[in-house]
Amino acid sequence: MTNPQLNEFGLHGTWQVNDQAATAVSRGASIAAGFQAAHVYLVLTSSGNTPRSVRVLLDGRPISSRAAGADVHGAR
Repeated sequence: MTNPQLNEFGLHGTWQVNDQAATAVSRGASIAAGFQAAHVYLVLTSSGNTPRSVRVLLDGRPISSRAAGADVHGAR
């Protein structure tokens, strides 16, 4: 799903999905979301809590410092 509609998520790549979680299985897997909100929260973790890099975009572009939360600044 390249451009999810409002209140929809699209998973790209190969994922293992169950009632509580979605786990990326393929390299380069991504999530796209259609939303209209003042704040959006996404909880991420990795196997063994290994640090990972994440690139967060808004409308296909990096999020401005003014719009980003502290945990997004400098994210890739």
